[in-house]
Amino acid sequence: MRKNLAVAARPRTLEDVAGNSVVKDVLRAAWKNPVPQILLAGPSGTGKTTLGRIWAAGLLCENNTDGTGGCTTCENCVRVIDGTHIDVVEMDAASHGGVDQIRELASGANLMASGKWRIYIIDEAHGLSNAGAQAFLKLLEEPPEHIIFILATTDPDKLPVALRSRCLYLETSLPTVGQLIDNLRRVAADANINVDDDTLASIVKVSEHRLEIGRAHV
Repeated sequence: MRKNLAVAARPRTLEDVAGNSVVKDVLRAAWKNPVPQILLAGPSGTGKTTLGRIWAAGLLCENNTDGTGGCTTCENCVRVIDGTHIDVVEMDAASHGGVDQIRELASGANLMASGKWRIYIIDEAHGLSNAGAQAFLKLLEEPPEHIIFILATTDPDKLPVALRSRCLYLETSLPTVGQLIDNLRRVAADANINVDDDTLASIVKVSEHRLEIGRAHV
């Protein structure tokens, strides 16, 4: 039940993502003129990977003829958001950031996409090894025209400056308490759950406390 609710509540539009209005505005504009390399940097839990998926969905959406984003209901949109689209490849650089993995990625990037784009979402990009980062930089220097890279990281300073400079850099931040409450209200409404704002505020407070404890033990 929890897993199903978590999947159902997953943001499917930029409006569903709490906070980060500036980042969302930039991504909206980038649908009309797609950027080949994007770097999303910010603390854990700020929606970096989710934003990447939503932007990828808008690029591959069957109904996005005006460049305003994904419809959320076509097969491409659903598969991208659910992580099952053949042309959206997600990779965790913390465990797959070696030079061999990047060379394998580069080989796959040369394959033609089934649609207009083939999109790679590189999570924990700061986990790239030194050799892996250099190999990835070479790929960014001359990427195939149908390839888009979306990098997400909590520690952009660990990435080579040359790599960062080739990306559109977008910095995400933690949402405010009010924005979190609004997001919980949306989730509750979508799930047909009746809950008052005081209860939502208590949930946010407990969640923040647990997050602080987790950070203290990192």
